[in-house]
Formats: sequence, C-alpha cells, structure tokens
Amino acid sequence: MQIETSTAVVSINEGIIVAKYAEDSSISAKEVSEIFEAEAKLAKKKHCILIDLRGFVKLSESAMKVSASDEPIKYRKAAAFLVDSLSVRIQMQYYLTFAKPKVPTQVFSDEQKALEWLRKQ
Repeated sequence: MQIETSTAVVSINEGIIVAKYAEDSSISAKEVSEIFEAEAKLAKKKHCILIDLRGFVKLSESAMKVSASDEPIKYRKAAAFLVDSLSVRIQMQYYLTFAKPKVPTQVFSDEQKALEWLRKQ
C-alpha cells in the first residue's frame, strides 16, 4: 500500500515506512504534516522511517521545526535521511545540529546502510 502526498510517495516495506520526495521539491511544515498523516495510516504502531531526499530537495525552516517537534514522537522510533547531494547533506547537518530531533536520526548516502541502521533501532 502507498499514499501519495503533494510532494512525496509514502509506503511501508518490511515494517519500515519509506517517504520518497519528488525531485526539486520545496518542503514546508504543511508537507511534513502530510507525511505524518500518511505514516499514521500505514503503520499502526511506532515505526522507523526512511526519508528519501535524493534529487534536490529544499526544506524550509518551518519544516525542520515541525520535524523536530513532539509530533513525530507519536509515530516514530527513528528516522534516516537518504541524501545524494552536498547541499541537502548540509541542510540535514544543520537540522541535526540546531533543530535537535527528538527521535534518533541519522543522515546516509547509502540506502542499504540506512536500512541496516533503522532495523537496529
């Protein structure tokens, strides 16, 4: 089963939620909230999520704040961001350093390593 939001396709694979954002997306708090809604529909319990930001994806300050708020704690045990560009990696490092997400969060460029890390959480 998968759910399409305005900027992403959200699915579940072996108990891990996968949110794949469209290339060249600009993500605001609204789009992040859509992901939370899709997660709640797909997973009936707390889960890990792989957030695929490959392709240039820009996260707004409001998106980072919502992502690091108490809201994801309702759904998530851990989050892994998958990136393939330096600019998105820098955004994610900023997010980890200053927004301080409340669930374990890591940034990866290798999908298999991201999935391995999520399975251990």
